[in-house]
Amino acid sequence: MKKALLLTTILATLLYLPLSAITLENSELNLKVQALKNNGHEYIKMLTQGDQPGDEFDEANAKNSGIYNYEYKSPKKAFLYSLLLPGLGQRYAGSSIIKQIGFLGIEGTLWGFQFKNRSDGNKKTDEFQAWADKYWTEGDSTTTQSYRGWLYLHGDTEGVTVGYDHTLPSSKTQQYYEMIGKYDQFRGGWDDYWSDTAKYEIIVNEQLVNISPHRATYLDMRKKANDLLNKADNFIVYALINHLVSAFDAAISARRHNRNQSGDNWSLDTIMKYYSATEEIPVVRFSYKF
Repeated sequence: MKKALLLTTILATLLYLPLSAITLENSELNLKVQALKNNGHEYIKMLTQGDQPGDEFDEANAKNSGIYNYEYKSPKKAFLYSLLLPGLGQRYAGSSIIKQIGFLGIEGTLWGFQFKNRSDGNKKTDEFQAWADKYWTEGDSTTTQSYRGWLYLHGDTEGVTVGYDHTLPSSKTQQYYEMIGKYDQFRGGWDDYWSDTAKYEIIVNEQLVNISPHRATYLDMRKKANDLLNKADNFIVYALINHLVSAFDAAISARRHNRNQSGDNWSLDTIMKYYSATEEIPVVRFSYKF
């Protein structure tokens, strides 16, 4: 009887142990499956929120692949920047500081000379106009030793210019001051024309004429003023040329920067794209920067 009870106990124990092991294994398996499901849900949640670091459309990651590995410099922008201010496009394109300062320095120097010559020319203009106001007199037919008096003596008895091509403006304009010195028709207005002072012989309008000292001085003063003003205008042209040269150089520098950084404006790379929570596939992407 005791032997039968002991044998029954041993058999029951042997049968219980495998069943417990199977139950335990099934429980562990269920826990692993449940954990995988939970992880999958969390991963899908990250994908929908844009937190997945492997998302190839994420802007931060896009800049780290292919053509976006460097800062692209637009040749058009570089051109326009330097067209506006020489040296600015070179700064944008990443050119050397020497080139940036060079174009900007040339620009400042040219405008400095322009302002200087313009200022000196205006001063000379004021000087020759003051000289003309002092030594040249228009007068009238009753005024001796004047322009109108000289015309009257030479046939202008009706107050109308006879045999002369030019009419003096009614106000002291730029043309007024040009005519009284340039054309021999107005020689009678110079005060020293009527004196015994020696005259200078010069060629005016392909004719040899006698010119009084005051008129000769006036012509010399006016020539210096015009030369200075013409130089000022030339420096404006030089500045415009500097703008264009700087603009083309900036555009070329921007293109060179892009080629040096990327080798070209296009790229071909391979990335991994997730199409499910746990699986991914390789994707080939072609990019071109215009």
